[in-house]
Amino acid sequence: MSEERSCLIVILGEQVRLAKGGAGPIQSFDSNGKCYRDCGFGEFTEFYDWLRNSRDEVLGVRYYLCSDTDFLFGYAQEIGYALCVDRGTFRYIEIYFSHQRDVDPLRSGDQDFLYDPVFRSDDGEIAIAFEMGSLSEPELLTLERFKATINVFERGQTLAHYALKENSEVLLDSGLHREIESHIASTLEDLLSSRSEAASGE
Repeated sequence: MSEERSCLIVILGEQVRLAKGGAGPIQSFDSNGKCYRDCGFGEFTEFYDWLRNSRDEVLGVRYYLCSDTDFLFGYAQEIGYALCVDRGTFRYIEIYFSHQRDVDPLRSGDQDFLYDPVFRSDDGEIAIAFEMGSLSEPELLTLERFKATINVFERGQTLAHYALKENSEVLLDSGLHREIESHIASTLEDLLSSRSEAASGE
């Protein structure tokens, strides 16, 4: 288990953005020119599960809704990287950090009831912080596969960049991954083409 009571802040914009925060409680934080303030629903709003695949890679988070946060069901229906599930007696949203959705149910039932406050910006954008105390060090390291880092911030201050390999703000959605894959394919095609031209000219 991680000894530091750090949290992963998930900003629910048009694209999911991730930020790493320190120990709570966090009253507010700034990101991309916006100030996000605690909505006042409490430090422990509901249970949440880290979504993992069969290789114990963290793919996202499942957040259960309560009366205060039930509005997030409709909010999440408007964003492409979230899945909304209504089980009748309870509802939850699944937030995915990338296009990967091969969740292993047996590895994704933490039922954490730790620090998980909800934040809102002045223009209505939502963010949720999830304490990462139940994630093991290997699980935390799986976030590095996104080839990006998570910004670290101090309470009440603007997100500050630190030279940590696994820490930078990221924009992760299926469109971004398709763009990266397309760029790689195009680069390889150009490289092979230039090599072929060079070989034919010899």
